[in-house]
Amino acid sequence: YMFMLSCLTHDLGKITTTKVIDGKIRSIGHESEGVIFTQSLIKRITNENKILEYTTNMTEMHMKPHALLSSSSIKAYNKMFDKSIEPIDLIYLSICDNKGKISEIKYISKKDVLIKYLDIYNEYMSKPYVKGKDLIENGIQPNKYFKEALDFSHKLRLAGVDKEQA
Repeated sequence: YMFMLSCLTHDLGKITTTKVIDGKIRSIGHESEGVIFTQSLIKRITNENKILEYTTNMTEMHMKPHALLSSSSIKAYNKMFDKSIEPIDLIYLSICDNKGKISEIKYISKKDVLIKYLDIYNEYMSKPYVKGKDLIENGIQPNKYFKEALDFSHKLRLAGVDKEQA
């Protein structure tokens, strides 16, 4: 049901962003603007934070898979999937969104590309990585820089750097 709510809410930002530019209808920034409208609608329906978090995340990110299709940067795909609450749902929402356009591109054929990058992301995330206990075991005591070290470790993980190299 959360996916279907996202299908209904992901374009709400078009309410305030749609303009005719050079004879074409454009809704630049509707994914960011839509977060506010999605939050408002979902809060009227339910008080479940999980649903609110999921639908706002999908609204904000639904254009990113399409935007990355011209890229071959594993790191860019990994960052996108890492920010997504449910990466496979994000792929399908993006595909559904594109299917609703009059000038539909051959997006379904790109599904395999997105799934391939999701598989790479899942592979990277399944490997061992540097955790707080690893830092402590190596003599680094928790301090104000500890979170920065863990954030850096996560960036290395997204880049495919293994635990030993990190």
